[in-house]
Amino acid sequence: MNSRLGYLHTKESYKKYIVFIAVSFLLLVVLNVTARLYSPFAEWYATTIYPIIVNIMSRITSIFPFSVVEILIYLIIIGVIYKIIIFIKNLFTKRHKDTKNIKKRILKVICIICSIALTFTLTTGINYHRYTFAV
Repeated sequence: MNSRLGYLHTKESYKKYIVFIAVSFLLLVVLNVTARLYSPFAEWYATTIYPIIVNIMSRITSIFPFSVVEILIYLIIIGVIYKIIIFIKNLFTKRHKDTKNIKKRILKVICIICSIALTFTLTTGINYHRYTFAV
């Protein structure tokens, strides 16, 4: 059997998920704590790095004549509903092979959450720690 097909679950097959989660979490903590405690970092990020990210995202999404984010939101909602239905179906059909992959599935969900949190931090979160406009 081939481990790439997901049949063999060893520590090696989980290593990439654990490394991704650790690096993402560390990056999230460092960026958020630095921005919160040192506002000049947030100002520097907002005036140097953030415009590059926005420019790249704008160039990619401007190709489409519709809101890409809205379509992604609809697809995510449909995907979550589909996964819930499949999960409930599998509970009643007693498919035990799915329980063997529970650790890998949990790690995948954590990776998705880390990716969303990192995307939020890089595109929006750091800007919350900039100097205020209020006088």
